[in-house]
Amino acid sequence: EIRNYERIIDLGNGRGEDGGMPITFGRLMETNDLALTSWNNEEAYSNRHKGRLIAEDAIENGKLQFLVGTVDKNGRMAIYKDGILIAEKDDGQPIVNVKRSSNFLAHSNYCKEDPDFKGILDDVRVYNYALSAEEVADLAASYNYNLPQP
Repeated sequence: EIRNYERIIDLGNGRGEDGGMPITFGRLMETNDLALTSWNNEEAYSNRHKGRLIAEDAIENGKLQFLVGTVDKNGRMAIYKDGILIAEKDDGQPIVNVKRSSNFLAHSNYCKEDPDFKGILDDVRVYNYALSAEEVADLAASYNYNLPQP
């Protein structure tokens, strides 16, 4: 089902507007758009525009998908689906190097406003560098798609 701002991951120290500096990857509002967001201050508008990359209609409910979001040190943001680049921007926001202690899978730092992810997450990984397109393609090719469908 479509649930408002469902998170795949939310790494931060609380809400972005409260200085939480979150890095989020998940559903945008109540759409099938997939959003990758990197906050670098408390100002909501700039972080939700400059710091956000959106892959329109990327989410297919009820289907197993291999999704990857990357942000490099220069702010280049990319989203891949099943090993294929589906959205990118070169002028996003790099990840701010701060300790993040409120880190979630399938849950949000905006927990009162956003419902938990409803579905199956498998083989979630977080790297300390941006994967290259080749690395993403290799990971997708090695992934076992013979898992039971939700």
